[in-house]
Amino acid sequence: MLEYKANPHKSGLRLSLGVATAVVVTALVFAITKQQRETTKQRLLSRQLTALLPTDAYDNNPAIDSIQLNKEISNNLLVNQAYLYKKANTTQGAVLHVTTSQGYSGDIELLIALSQHNWIHGVALVAHSETPGLGDKIEQGRSDWLMQLRNLKTESLPASAWAVKKEGGQFDQITGATITPRAVINAVSDTINWYSLNVQSLQ
Repeated sequence: MLEYKANPHKSGLRLSLGVATAVVVTALVFAITKQQRETTKQRLLSRQLTALLPTDAYDNNPAIDSIQLNKEISNNLLVNQAYLYKKANTTQGAVLHVTTSQGYSGDIELLIALSQHNWIHGVALVAHSETPGLGDKIEQGRSDWLMQLRNLKTESLPASAWAVKKEGGQFDQITGATITPRAVINAVSDTINWYSLNVQSLQ
């Protein structure tokens, strides 16, 4: 009776081919899912920008017409990106993607839509890790708290106004969660100040 002996060279080759195939398949799946994630992210961004900006304020695509910034404008605030909105090829303002580290549970990311004519069109939440049932009430689907930051004339708001009412400001607080709204209000105020000083460079 003949005894079968496996060829170690062939076995090693099959193993190598199997590993190489698995690596290629994994890379392809990663590339496809990455593209899908980017597409989903871009669609969400476009919807958020559309919701923040007046329809007659621009005729370009701010989601594409953007400037990468990554500027730390204070110890607690980073301006990541500026999405420029234009009309007749003239910049009207910017939607600034910012990250504040002053949240109760971590970073809070916001989109802040500002006009070159001193208007705050609105503020949208991008991401956060605030406490469920308390700080997460800044989410648009959980309350209309962010709506009080829409259509405000920055010139009519003194520095003292940028606080919750119980701290002498003009904005409503969230019951049981003072740190979260304070972080958002401070981020918006600081972003407005930075934008007013750098508006000419964002064209």
